[in-house]
Amino acid sequence: VPVAVTAVSGDTLAAKNIADTASLVRAAPSLTFQAGATPSNTSFRIRGIGTSLFGQGVEPSVSLVIDGVVMARPAQSLTDFADLERVEVLRGPQGTLFGRNATAGVVQLVTARPRQELGGSVEATAASHEEYRIKGSITGPITDNLAGRLSAYYNNVGGYIDNVRAGVDEGGFES
Repeated sequence: VPVAVTAVSGDTLAAKNIADTASLVRAAPSLTFQAGATPSNTSFRIRGIGTSLFGQGVEPSVSLVIDGVVMARPAQSLTDFADLERVEVLRGPQGTLFGRNATAGVVQLVTARPRQELGGSVEATAASHEEYRIKGSITGPITDNLAGRLSAYYNNVGGYIDNVRAGVDEGGFES
């Protein structure tokens, strides 16, 4: 079955500084990201086709899949990337492959698999406007036949709007 796919490896994501779902549009030219006021109305579009969610009962046109599991709501996976092996963007209807009728396509996130060799990584970023980010992962053997992997991230981005009345910066986030 012919399928239009864009697959991007974890190394390519790191090289292009693609660290969250909003920046994923730099990896796949047919993918656009529409940020809403809340995560429930934030969505992807593939080839210009997508659904702006204004209610929790509306099924999105672009399905988000993490490790083969379809996320019931897109807001479940709109976050930063901590430890990805690859990202796949499948264009066109995908009801047959994923068991869900995603009319525009699928964005599939594949997390890195545990390894029997001990390893890990740590990445830290500091930027203007009090932006601090750290993420890391560790992998290794638990028993002779079982391996584990632990990944985490922390973001603290200061606000960029100076609220003179309250004396604080607005527009930042912490995750």
